[in-house]
Parts: sequence; C-alpha cells; structure tokens
Amino acid sequence: MKKLSQDTSGVWAVGVVLAVVIILMIVIIGLDVLKKDKNRSPNATDTSQSSQQKSETKTDTENSQDITLADNQVNFRVPKSWSDEGVGCTSSDTAYLRQEYEDSILLYPGEKLPTRYGEGTEYFNIRVCIFANKDNLSPETWYTDGSKGIGASQPSRRDTVSRDSVNGYDAYYHKQVTSDYEEVHYVVTANDKIVYVVARTYEPGQLADKPVGDFRKFEPDIAALVKSLSIK
Repeated sequence: MKKLSQDTSGVWAVGVVLAVVIILMIVIIGLDVLKKDKNRSPNATDTSQSSQQKSETKTDTENSQDITLADNQVNFRVPKSWSDEGVGCTSSDTAYLRQEYEDSILLYPGEKLPTRYGEGTEYFNIRVCIFANKDNLSPETWYTDGSKGIGASQPSRRDTVSRDSVNGYDAYYHKQVTSDYEEVHYVVTANDKIVYVVARTYEPGQLADKPVGDFRKFEPDIAALVKSLSIK
C-alpha cells in the first residue's frame, strides 16, 4: 500500500482543522442570531399589544362621557350618545320613603325608545339613584329587607343573582324575570353610600301594530356603567 508523504499528510491535517473551525463559527453565529430573534420577538409583541391597548383606550374615551353625581362623590362612564333627562328617583317615591336620598339621574340610551305605556310617550330608561348608607347595610340586605332597605322581591328560580364585588366595592346583582317583564338591578355600597342602578329591559307590548319593549341589548352597557363606578 502506498503511504502518504509527510508533506501531504500535513496539508490534510491543516484542512481538517480549518473545516472544524469554520463549522464551529457557523454554529456560533447561528446560535447568536437565534438568541437575538428570540429576545426581540416578545418585545415586538409587547409593543404591538401596548399600541393596541392605547388605541382601544383612546377609542373608548372618545365614545364615552363621564357622569358625576352627589357633589362629585359618585362617578361613572356611559356611551357619549346617552342623554341625561333629569332625576331617576326622588325621596317621595314610595319605595324610597325610608331612605336618605342624595342624588339621582335618568338616562336614555341614545334615543327615546317607546315602551307600551302612555301610547308611546314613555320611554326606556336607566335610573341611577344614590342614598346614604349610615347603617352600613350590605347591598343584599338593603335590596331585599323591607324593614331596613327597599324590600325588593326575593329572587325566584328563574332569576339570576350575583354577589361579586365591583371595583372592590360590595355589590349585589339581581336580574328579575317574570312572565310579564325583566329587570336588572345593581346595588353597590361604599363610603356610606348606596348606588342603585335599575332598568326594565324587557316588557313586550304593541304600539301602532308594532312590537315594543325589548331593550335587552342594552344590558351589557348597563353592566359596563356599573363596572366603571367610582365612589368617594
């Protein structure tokens, strides 16, 4: 067998070393690029999400308005299209005779939508009413106990009830469902105040041969109103 000369074997060894070095450099450069891409991607995603959130916040602000009641102590947000049409509750209302009334507002959701009452002269509305809570009643007690609160109807099996807090405030939600109508009730208590939000969202009827009385599409907006509450 013919043997490689010493010069030839030396060149071959150098070539092998160079090949190994080149391969190692390619691997190192490739790993560095992958590392940079990996570190860059989340930042790009975070930036994109941050921009989207800012855009959504700006859009929400542009499409909404702030409402302030009770000498600037109760604040909440509603769609800009909603209109303020006076008081929502008064101290002379039978249901609130034993309550210490502070303030209220009557809201219409963008347009006056006729109900089956008054031959089309009474409209769907959302009432926000504020009372003092000097006895520190829980929202549920104030809502259901007639000896201390307004004594509203006890929930039935058809109703929906929630005691989840709102913005850290104690709260009680009751969606009342009967064969004749549906109402949503929210009671939120904080800082010696009771905020009561109520709307009859479904009460079918006829007006000029057209069905009226289904306003359930506004329930998410009413829930958003409650979630935006700030009570000082």
